[in-house]
Amino acid sequence: MIWFKIALSVIIFVEIIWTWNVRQTRYSSKPYTKLEVPLNDITSKHLQEWSHWKNLYKKEYKNAEEESTKFSNWLRNLNSVSEHNLNASLNKISFTAALNEFSDMSIQEIRNNMLGQKMNFVQAPPAQSQEMSASDIDSTLPDEIDWREKGFVTEVKNQGPTCRAGWAFSATGSMEGGLFRRTKRLTSLSEQNLIDCSYTNCKKGCDGGDPGSGITFSEESSVAYVDGVWKQYRDEVGLKSMVGRLGPASTMIDASHESFQNYAGGVYDEPNCSSKDLDHGVLIVGYGKENGKDYWLVKNSWGTSWGEKGYIKMSRNKNNQCGIASRVFYPYVYPDNNKLDDM
Repeated sequence: MIWFKIALSVIIFVEIIWTWNVRQTRYSSKPYTKLEVPLNDITSKHLQEWSHWKNLYKKEYKNAEEESTKFSNWLRNLNSVSEHNLNASLNKISFTAALNEFSDMSIQEIRNNMLGQKMNFVQAPPAQSQEMSASDIDSTLPDEIDWREKGFVTEVKNQGPTCRAGWAFSATGSMEGGLFRRTKRLTSLSEQNLIDCSYTNCKKGCDGGDPGSGITFSEESSVAYVDGVWKQYRDEVGLKSMVGRLGPASTMIDASHESFQNYAGGVYDEPNCSSKDLDHGVLIVGYGKENGKDYWLVKNSWGTSWGEKGYIKMSRNKNNQCGIASRVFYPYVYPDNNKLDDM
């Protein structure tokens, strides 16, 4: 039985390599076809790690050709993670990387299947917004806050690898926090309801959308006691005041980078991030400082295998990196929750 398993593994491995070679010949002019690991350097250890990773995340593929594609993507991500962490160990980078359940996807697949269409916040449809006034800036704000510790945040959810619906998870997250402030009960709201029922120009189900539009739909549908008003800011000073006083807030960011796909921990700092071209909805649940670097504590919707158990610390006070403050929404849940209570 043991020898049979070994022989079967060798056959599968040879078939993957053969199919990969065929693809290289057939598609050599396309991007993402060159392996960072030379073919001669692929060892049984790579195969063992690949097999372990597939078992860990219960991955199954239709045929050997699909598996060879996924194996190639996985190897590229493995190399990227190794190189990144080497630089992190030399203190050249402030965050670490790791393989996760999406490591068999190329960055282009992530963009096509998990992120929304790039939305320039300047050109985005106007929202019912109220700008931050000078009186809103409270000098007594805490230096750091984590709304998870106060009961405002539900468990990390997973939008899956084929639905570009981060906007819906972002919208429900801020509404869940607002509802908790009102009722003192944490209720998990349905993203599927938004995905299925709120298709317009700004919210297109699994094809992407805007969390602010999801909040508006909830108001129109009398969901979660939303009063239909949100605040929109364009600077991190106002954002800190809102998050520090009121609770979790929905936002859009640029998540289109390999460094985001492979993020594992630390303060995320991506100099190539755009502050205007935004493609993914997330939830800001706090802020703080780590190793002298200011960060926003952000909840993603890619499950707990990604990041710090589903969360990421994004650079704060760094020129609005990744557009973290470019398009932010906070739902009013009646009665008026714009006033601090005894939370």
